[in-house]
Amino acid sequence: MNTPRIFSNLVVKLRCPPRERGFTLAEMVIVIAVLGVIATIAANIIKGGFDAYYTGRDINQTDWQGRVAMERITRELHDVRDRASLGSLTPSTQLSFTDIYGTAITYQLGSGATATTLLRNAQPLADNIAASGVTFSYYQSNGNTVAATSATVYTITLDLTVTTPISPGSNTTYATHYRSTVRPRSF
Repeated sequence: MNTPRIFSNLVVKLRCPPRERGFTLAEMVIVIAVLGVIATIAANIIKGGFDAYYTGRDINQTDWQGRVAMERITRELHDVRDRASLGSLTPSTQLSFTDIYGTAITYQLGSGATATTLLRNAQPLADNIAASGVTFSYYQSNGNTVAATSATVYTITLDLTVTTPISPGSNTTYATHYRSTVRPRSF
């Protein structure tokens, strides 16, 4: 039995598929190189933003410490018992006195490992104090003449300088100076 051939006149041509579109290796390498340059630039910009944030945070924290220390010292200087309770009157980095409650109080800049720490009765009050960044001075009632004896002291002036490193590993610092003049209530 012979089966009819239905497709006998049909010619089938094999066609090669058209060349598929794609990237060459050279194009890929160029794109990767350009993206690398863009990523490096973006990373430096982001790093600058983080550095600015951390520097601002450190300056703010140092400012806060300086302000808190100044507030505490000036508040306690208002309560000096009497002129006789003051220690040495030479301008120095140390102040000792007795307050109206009978408590002996000493402020001084630390030494050795704590050389940048302001101490109150040997306890840390503020960090990042500049070398010679604390000075207590004593003035007579005119505000200009330095008091020679405790009997002539009218006001006590505190100068405080706190510093913050601008960037890690750098010797560049940001310094903030505070000054307060206090007339104790009992004077």
